Amino acid sequence: MERLSQFARLLLGGVFLVTGLLKIPDIQDFASFIAGAAELPSDTAYLLATTVIVLEVGSGVGLVVGWRVEIWSSVAVLLLLGFIAAPAVFAGSWTARQCHCFGWLFPDMPPTLHLVLNLLLLNSGVTVLIVVLSGGRSPTRRAILIAICAASTAYGFLHEYMVPDDAKSTLHNDQVIRVREFLERKTDGLRSASQEGMIALILNGENFGCPVCVEDLHAMCDSLNEIVARYPRARVVALLQGGRGKSVGRLGRMAEAWARSNHIAFPVVGDSEGISGRVGITGTSIVLMNRYNNVLALEEFPLGAEKRSGILRLFVQMQDARRESD
Repeated sequence: MERLSQFARLLLGGVFLVTGLLKIPDIQDFASFIAGAAELPSDTAYLLATTVIVLEVGSGVGLVVGWRVEIWSSVAVLLLLGFIAAPAVFAGSWTARQCHCFGWLFPDMPPTLHLVLNLLLLNSGVTVLIVVLSGGRSPTRRAILIAICAASTAYGFLHEYMVPDDAKSTLHNDQVIRVREFLERKTDGLRSASQEGMIALILNGENFGCPVCVEDLHAMCDSLNEIVARYPRARVVALLQGGRGKSVGRLGRMAEAWARSNHIAFPVVGDSEGISGRVGITGTSIVLMNRYNNVLALEEFPLGAEKRSGILRLFVQMQDARRESD
């Protein structure tokens, strides 16, 4: 039991130390994940992300060196319970964004593998606690800790495999409608065609700045301008996210200035209600939804030429189908 506990302590501590350090460069992406999972404001999510990283690195160091193992293993178990719950909550978001929980080491880890690894680490933390707190001899403490581990494991797998797809689809549609209703309320030109599909650019006004992303966005906007010219009734709109401390008026002026400077031929509105963040969209993205509010495509920039062409081709097909029905 002692050897098993030592191995579990080093495994848990090593993983926490590495993943905690790897989260530091991606702290903004990690905060975006938290904002979408818990529907928190960006400032609160950033503070929570910072706290999680500090606790993760601290527990990693403590477990690896064997200092205050009972405290740091307890912290690790609590963090892992949260990590297991968060992807399950976030899976209900229509964005289906990936958590940067392992930094650049595993940027596109499948949700099921992510869950399995967290459950393995949780069992390691519980094993350490059993040995440290009771030497493995206290039946009551052992039963409590094993029950926590078993319950969280059951929760993770039940949510992953037994939540009906139609229930998830209903949640997706309800949240997409929130974005759609806001855009229709802010853009008079889109109200008359409320039963048609829509393509929306979600623009991050704070951290959008990589040259590849800018070039990709300009190419997308040029193509959307051509579509709007060809299909005057096409529902195209851009939503500019607000940064910290930006008033509604300033956000509106920023949206107008961005539209003018980029020669945009479709409406650009400021996200004065933070609607995009509440449904999990925090980075610059493009969303394509059909007339039934189902999301046909949701991609972050940079897209690349192939993916960009695929989204535009699908949107054009929707416009051609509508024209034929008319």
